[in-house]
Amino acid sequence: MTASVGEELTAALASQSPRALAEAYIRAAEAALDLGDKDESYFLLTHAWVHALEAGSELAHECHSRLASAGRA
Repeated sequence: MTASVGEELTAALASQSPRALAEAYIRAAEAALDLGDKDESYFLLTHAWVHALEAGSELAHECHSRLASAGRA
């Protein structure tokens, strides 16, 4: 995970906003996937999904679809 992604995740955690957390975890998942770490990526995407569900966000559907496509849902 890059420093900027880590900083964004830290800020989202401090905000305690489920939507901000979902967005930050999605970006962290994408960064992990870019680095070739599928397990880490799907782990982070699962966190994004949970926070998106908590927020009542449309991002929950996106996260679930991506996890299901990878056989991880």
